[in-house]
Amino acid sequence: MIRILLVCSANICRSPYAEALLLRALPAISGLPSVAVSSAGTLARPGFPVCTTALAAVGAASDTATVAAHVSRRIDAQMVAGSDLVLTADSGHRGIASLLAPSASARIFTLAEAAALTTVIGARGVRPAHDDTPEARFGAWVAALDAARGLALPVRLPGQRMSRGERPGFDIADGHLQSRRRHLSALARVDSSMRAVTASLASTMNASIM
Repeated sequence: MIRILLVCSANICRSPYAEALLLRALPAISGLPSVAVSSAGTLARPGFPVCTTALAAVGAASDTATVAAHVSRRIDAQMVAGSDLVLTADSGHRGIASLLAPSASARIFTLAEAAALTTVIGARGVRPAHDDTPEARFGAWVAALDAARGLALPVRLPGQRMSRGERPGFDIADGHLQSRRRHLSALARVDSSMRAVTASLASTMNASIM
């Protein structure tokens, strides 16, 4: 079982939206073993639903049942340590996750950072470190992302919408309680980043081993 954790602040907008997008994409990736996807927030107050803007954005493209049933929860060390990959909305969340479980630091990235790193590992290719099992391929892909840190610059991804004055970076700003334009811009960036990440994962899982 592979475990993937998505993290933001309140766990009511960016991370549950990313969770829904990932759950929608996974069935199309052949070769993956069972994957458990969850989300949490660094400042979350437990028990709150997904914000209506994120819920509507998910509903525009997929079944809303899972995200509609979502309730917020706060991140803890066990969640981080038990995850094979942790994707956070910004570098502050990444730092908190790393402090909670230092041994998991190599598996923790901001979502936008991971998206940018896929351009590096796409050129290099990914090979499992040992046995060619689905779990080994996934682990090799995460290890390749970690090894590529520092080699990718923030870029504007295809389909990525940005607010006026916003520049590409590895943080996805919190649009909740901001203007509708900023809110939708943040969700659009989650979407474009997740598309890049899942495309890279699919390429790795489907690749022929030479």
